[in-house]
Amino acid sequence: MKLTFEQIKACTKGAMEVRSENGAAAFYRFSPAQSAPYDLPECPEERFRYTCDMSASVMLDFWTDAEAITLTLSGTCRDGRPEIPLDILENGTMVNSAKIVRTIDSTGQVVPYGTATFRFPLSKGEKRVTVCPFYLTVNRISDVILENAATFRPYEHARTMLAFGDSITQGHNCVHSSLTYVNQLAVLLDAEVHNYGIGGETFWDKKIIPGTYPRCDLVTVAYGTNDYTKCTAEEFDHHMPAFMQAAAAEFPDVPVFVILPIWRQVDIRGVRRVQGRTLEEVRELLRQEAKKYPNFHVIEGWDLVPHHAAFYGDTTLLHPNDLGDTFYARNLYREMMKVLG
Repeated sequence: MKLTFEQIKACTKGAMEVRSENGAAAFYRFSPAQSAPYDLPECPEERFRYTCDMSASVMLDFWTDAEAITLTLSGTCRDGRPEIPLDILENGTMVNSAKIVRTIDSTGQVVPYGTATFRFPLSKGEKRVTVCPFYLTVNRISDVILENAATFRPYEHARTMLAFGDSITQGHNCVHSSLTYVNQLAVLLDAEVHNYGIGGETFWDKKIIPGTYPRCDLVTVAYGTNDYTKCTAEEFDHHMPAFMQAAAAEFPDVPVFVILPIWRQVDIRGVRRVQGRTLEEVRELLRQEAKKYPNFHVIEGWDLVPHHAAFYGDTTLLHPNDLGDTFYARNLYREMMKVLG
């Protein structure tokens, strides 16, 4: 069984749009209206616009009794890593992963990768199969073949979740996209997740575009660590409350979980001053602002990830690795369920 474009589109989760481009399905996690602010002159960084098109938390998710799946992957990448992973899950658990070796462009330019074709054997009987592309690439998928399949139907999640945040929410520094904290949390919640995380971003109210989001059951907001290092006190005092007010107006009837910044080694106990404030002072301002809205719930992020280098994927101990994000997701889920029941 070779899936048609309409079948691929029907089983795509986490994308605002799926377009047919040069014979492949192209995935867009931001709608044109949602990405429009990143074309404005006041957009903090030019690279944010390209990041909008990266496929963080976009995946194919369906039931099938196929014995194997074959697919072709291609796209573009601006990141400097030499390999691009692709994860395959059965019933929510990663069972296989492949990597595309690519040429690195040290200038930071957008570089095409692929085309690469992969075949993954699957277990017997009907199961839920999830195809999870890399979160730092703009991905295209074509020629999806389900070998000896009699059944195919899109997976239907129990919830829909929107995730706003910076690089950690987008997925940095996980090797496997399926193991980012957002994607692991989505499995625990049985939620389709629309991931609006952008690496390097801070609070910015223009990011909230009224009336453009799918119906959702919960929202997560995880900014603050970049604001602490990049924003002056005056900038933070303007942009953070403005974002919170915009989010409250857009999502008045669902739980909004405000996740305070996680531990980072350089700021043990949050006492180092940057831009005139400590990280703990930033966290306290977030706590007080979130309390203004009855459907906002503060998650104390400091202890979500163990305070040890083994759980981080970079030398600065800022971004959790796959193991760190596993603790992040499970601990966050436990705290969220105190509200969700």
